[in-house]
Amino acid sequence: MSAALSTFVSKPDWISARRVKGRKSSIIQLTGGSSWLNQPVSWSATMKVSSLKQRQAAAEGRANPRDIVTGFRVNNAMARNWIFQGSRGSDLIDFQSTAGAITKRSQSVINFGRDEVRDRFFFTNNTRTHGPFNHMQRFVIRNFGREDQVTLRNIGRRFRFNDLVSYGNGVMGFPGVDPTKLRVVPIAGL
Repeated sequence: MSAALSTFVSKPDWISARRVKGRKSSIIQLTGGSSWLNQPVSWSATMKVSSLKQRQAAAEGRANPRDIVTGFRVNNAMARNWIFQGSRGSDLIDFQSTAGAITKRSQSVINFGRDEVRDRFFFTNNTRTHGPFNHMQRFVIRNFGREDQVTLRNIGRRFRFNDLVSYGNGVMGFPGVDPTKLRVVPIAGL
């Protein structure tokens, strides 16, 4: 018996959630209707993955590996903000071509967790009219480590830890990316 999806995600009813099962784990696919244009965007989503202890239990055969959630893919969904709580294992968060955040006041926080494994963040949405960052508003990536990757398909760039630049006042980000759209907070001590 698989763990309920509500264990991993809170969302409105018009967003469907389903497991996309792999051999060793699963990813939760969040999908809105055929178009997000007529849906409200004043909601928040909270997503979390399986803990490192749960992943170790699955590796040792004490739990079903397919019950382990290692990431999320989001499509046809705009929200006020997204909150992603990673684990000490390798995590994935993928905002596909029709997903993002439309907000002026609240932040979308992607917390990779303090670890030494590769966590990955993808963002694809690009509007021809308003540019590549119109639906990427106020994203913050926390606990960004040396192994982690950020792939911005909307501008065709991949960034790693060595690409970080400081904008002053403790604000860090990537070259060519507006820090009001995406800020990065490295793991303390790196």
